[in-house]
Amino acid sequence: MASPTVVFGVNTEGRTVAEGSIADADQAEALLAAGRRAGSDLVWAHSAAELSALGFTRQWGYRRL
Repeated sequence: MASPTVVFGVNTEGRTVAEGSIADADQAEALLAAGRRAGSDLVWAHSAAELSALGFTRQWGYRRL
């Protein structure tokens, strides 16, 4: 599967964020790697996949708007 598109931004608390829509654990690992390379404080993965083994926690919200 292709690498995810990663968007970099800043959240309302001023922390840097790497964010992307993820299909599976492989893409989540690629998103984590991109966030680390960029020095992001947070990584947000929008996904229906179970990613808790990678340290992600499920949060309620819209995956796509």
